[in-house]
Amino acid sequence: MESADEDKKEQKNKMIKIIERIPVFADLSPVQKNKLLSISMKKTLEEGEILCKEGENSDAIFILLVGKLSVKIVNSATVATINPIGTIGEMGVFTGETRSATVEAMEKSALLAIRSEDINNLIGKEPMIGLSIMRRVIKILAKRIQDHNIRIREFQNYILSQDE
Repeated sequence: MESADEDKKEQKNKMIKIIERIPVFADLSPVQKNKLLSISMKKTLEEGEILCKEGENSDAIFILLVGKLSVKIVNSATVATINPIGTIGEMGVFTGETRSATVEAMEKSALLAIRSEDINNLIGKEPMIGLSIMRRVIKILAKRIQDHNIRIREFQNYILSQDE
């Protein structure tokens, strides 16, 4: 019996280490990470199976544990590949935006899924979890804005240099 219990504990510790690597959840305490893990569900996809489609409601956050996913936009062009520990949908769940791309399994894949309804219920019961997550979301979005501003400035400088 102890062996099975030890295996469960080791598996749980691995999952917590995975959650620790997700930027949106990075500031959560170990107890808060356990609570988040308690509302997550495992999901598997076969090669070619669609996880979510562009334009759908962002109703869950997915964390890729094993496998590989492709991110495709309207014209079916692959714009990104998601490898283990990569996340899908974390911003949409918190911002209410619809899915910005279609995600398809490139090979058999295993994921953790956290439904938006469940995370919102957890945040309602544990406001400090919500506060930690929202602070991280703000930091991530602010960083994206800074990165975009840098790219815009570089593009403007390039355009101005072409005029000379």
